[in-house]
Amino acid sequence: MRGLISSSTAKTKAIEIQLKELSESEARKNAFKILGICWLGMLIMLPLPPIHWVSTPGLFIAGIVLFFKKYRERIYLEPLKTVCLECNAEISCKFQAFTPPISLVCPSCRYNFTLAPEEKTAG
Repeated sequence: MRGLISSSTAKTKAIEIQLKELSESEARKNAFKILGICWLGMLIMLPLPPIHWVSTPGLFIAGIVLFFKKYRERIYLEPLKTVCLECNAEISCKFQAFTPPISLVCPSCRYNFTLAPEEKTAG
């Protein structure tokens, strides 16, 4: 799939991006992992009296909300490397859910970039 990186100074560059679609079992596994982390945190906070009145119900609800959010994330962006449009330093993007536009920051010059699918023009 073609993607477009654009900088805050209106420079753009087309790149090739790879997407991975998770199966239902992989998405379910990721969702249960985040639910387990939240509920484990809830159990850890339980013996701390002043904090547990807020953290226990908060982590219980957050676990459920994040479970459904993570379960709906099926398309992921594969890791990619490209060069900064301003200073030509290497920019990398980690494996993450593909929810365009994705924000990137150059580690060298600190310019902001956005990565989005390339729009097809009618022709």
